[in-house]
This record gives sequence, structure tokens and C-alpha cells, in this order.
Amino acid sequence: MPQRLAAAVDIETKIAKILGHQAVKVKPYSRHLLIQIDDNGQLDTIARLTQINPKTYGVSFKSHTGRWDPLPEEGSCDEMITMLVEELGPYLDPANY
Repeated sequence: MPQRLAAAVDIETKIAKILGHQAVKVKPYSRHLLIQIDDNGQLDTIARLTQINPKTYGVSFKSHTGRWDPLPEEGSCDEMITMLVEELGPYLDPANY
């Protein structure tokens, strides 16, 4: 678990650098890393990174029905962070809450 926590902190830092704000939090949950936005002290889960194998990740987003819908690609953690920000950026902007 300490390894997952370290990965969560690293991903949170990378996302914050890309977006330019600290409102996105990353929480390890089983084999997933939940991507959450801090909405005035309440965390809203937007997406998750899932480790498929040691070098491959996938990204899913939480739809309005509560289901996890995967984005169509897999890749390295850094590639999936970039895809996450490009595809779901408006959902990760605290100005939209």
C-alpha cells in the first residue's frame, strides 16, 4: 500500500502542474487510483486510473449513472495522465463547481 500512496502523490503532483491548481486529489483504492476534485471540502470522484500491468494503465470516467466508462486507449501512466487532462479537463476545473 505505501507504493500505491506514493504513486497517488506523484500523479496528483503531475496533474496539479498541468492544470495549474491544487484542487485535484488522487486516492488509492484497491488497484485503482481515484481522481477527485475538491469542491469546497467535499471530494467528488471524476475518474480513475487503473493499473492493467506494471507498465500499462487505463482511464475510466464516472458517468452520470454512476457507471465507470473506459476511455478507448491504454498506455503508460504519464500518457494516461495526459489523456485524462485533455479529455476530462473541464471536470477537473474548480471554476466549474
